[in-house]
Amino acid sequence: KIADFECASAVGVCIQGIHGTLCYCAPETLHPTQDARGRDVWGVGCILVELLTLDLPDLGIESCPPAHFLCRMANLKCDPLLPSELDAHPTAKEFATDCLKVCPEHRPKLS
Repeated sequence: KIADFECASAVGVCIQGIHGTLCYCAPETLHPTQDARGRDVWGVGCILVELLTLDLPDLGIESCPPAHFLCRMANLKCDPLLPSELDAHPTAKEFATDCLKVCPEHRPKLS
């Protein structure tokens, strides 16, 4: 079982009120009033992409300090680009694309 969802402890970085691994945090992470389940779906999409390609989705903001990363994530307007290696797995690519929608309402629902 893979679990990071809202339970990870910070390693080297501590940002008040933020729990989880930054590279798996959904854009709405800085908006605590939103339902956490959409953030979990984002994390599953990131894990799927990384498992199949050994790379994370391209958000275009990876090379910045953690606090700036989160602020830029919170204002992300476009869905991330997926590594081209994912083209070899069309079903997984479709699922990852659905999971990695910037708007949490457009992601698959957890039941």
